[in-house]
Amino acid sequence: MMANEVVIWKALRNAGFNDIASAGILANMHSESHLKPDNVQNTFESKVGSDEAYTRKINERTYTREQFANDHAGYGLCQWTYPTRKAALYDFVMVRTGNIASITDQVLFLAQECRSNGLFDKLNRCVTPYDACVLFMLQFEKPKNQTVTAQKMRGEMAVRFYNDNVSTVNLARRDYNLDRLYEIVQDTLAGKYGNGEVRAVALGDDYEIVQKIINHISK
Repeated sequence: MMANEVVIWKALRNAGFNDIASAGILANMHSESHLKPDNVQNTFESKVGSDEAYTRKINERTYTREQFANDHAGYGLCQWTYPTRKAALYDFVMVRTGNIASITDQVLFLAQECRSNGLFDKLNRCVTPYDACVLFMLQFEKPKNQTVTAQKMRGEMAVRFYNDNVSTVNLARRDYNLDRLYEIVQDTLAGKYGNGEVRAVALGDDYEIVQKIINHISK
């Protein structure tokens, strides 16, 4: 397992996310920050300092709330960037532990954001880790690269995290054959399986998960 994986997984579960949602979120965190709660966006290190230096001056209050919120540098497990969200993260953490790099506080803040925007319940209703990962990617992280290929990379990581942290006898089921799923999605987008009822009949048991992925891509 990766550094911080277990701690973050437990924090997500304690915050109310189920196993599938936790795996999807964890995969996105890995893509954004490599699971480092003190990670500052690499392209800003020359301006604001290293991960350690940036975090230290925030915690020591020598770098103000206004500076933190408005420096445009992504920070933390989810690489919060927008001024209003960074200010809210700062306020949330500083009245709790006072450690801006606290895994528990960042996860609780994430859960609060997801509850306020309606994403919390959607994530917990997802059928597969892949599905949860794509949903979180497109509706929470919103990276510049939202292609099917980018979604597949994060989705595969979500499945790995799920398999690492959940004991189940169903790991070999069809939902987790990602290479096959990726090909079906690509073929469906190319029109191979038609539309509507024709598509549903052609895809059979794969229809639900394929259609969910396509719906996320189309939003």
